[in-house]
Amino acid sequence: MKRKYPKSLFVMGFVMNLLIKFWYLFVLSLILLIIGIWIKACLYIVVILIVLDFIISLIYQMVLVNTFVNSSNLNMEEFQDAISTDNWSKSVRSIISEKIDADEENKDKD
Repeated sequence: MKRKYPKSLFVMGFVMNLLIKFWYLFVLSLILLIIGIWIKACLYIVVILIVLDFIISLIYQMVLVNTFVNSSNLNMEEFQDAISTDNWSKSVRSIISEKIDADEENKDKD
C-alpha cells in the first residue's frame, strides 16, 4: 500500500520550518524590512532572504515527506500507518497513549 502524507501536516511542517527551524532567516528579514523603510537596498535583500527561507523550508519538508513515504523501518510502520489514515490526529494519539500505558505497566512489573 502506498502511504500518503496528510496535506495539513505538510502545511504545518512548512510553516514551522519558516518560523521556527529557520527562525534566523525570518528574524533577519524582519529586521532588514524595518531598516528597508529608510534604505531601499535592504528591501531587495529582504525579498531574497524570504524567497531563500521559502525554498529551504519547502525542500526540507519535501525531504521529510519523501522519507515518510519511502521508509521501510519496521519500528516506524505503525506510526506511518496511523498518519496515513484520514483521521491521523486521533490515530496518532491512540498509538501514543497505548505506548505510554504499556511503558507504565512495564515499570510497575520492575
